[in-house]
Formats: sequence, structure tokens, C-alpha cells
Amino acid sequence: MLLTAVVFCERGDAPGFRALGAPHSGVVPVFSSVDQLALARGAVPWFSMTGADLLDQLPPGYDLVLDIAGPAPLRLRTGALIVRASLALGAEPVS
Repeated sequence: MLLTAVVFCERGDAPGFRALGAPHSGVVPVFSSVDQLALARGAVPWFSMTGADLLDQLPPGYDLVLDIAGPAPLRLRTGALIVRASLALGAEPVS
């Protein structure tokens, strides 16, 4: 669902994401709505994108945290979000 969802991010002074912490232990906060963004950060400039675009542009070594100031913040480990191909093997019936 994340891939097709629209998420909201705080826009910084320069292009890119606001990140908390260092690579391999830090997170990029993303929000499910402008209201959730405002709850965490106040009235700040923002941008939106799909989850798929977010994952394509995410700095290496960072996880995501969804709705950090909400009632149930969710850390998404980006290593677990890698798209993997699957192959179904089967035998055709012999005639």
C-alpha cells in the first residue's frame, strides 16, 4: 500500500529530505496527511509524492518513520521494503 499512497514530507531550504540521525541508524519522517505533518512540525513548507517515488529518492541508509507525532508512529525498515521478484514453478499436465 505504501507504494501507491501519497505521503507528505517537510520541505527544507535545499532540495532533499529532512533526516533525523546519521545514515544506518537515522530516519526520514514522512506523514500520512498535512495535518499529521503540522502536528509534528507546525506550519512548515511541504511537498508530497507517492511512496514508490519516495523509496526511489530516499537517501541510502535511512529508514522511514510514519506520523512521528501521531498516536501510533510506525518505523518502516527500508531493507524490508525492497521489491523482490517471485517465480511460481509448476508442471504442465502430461497428455
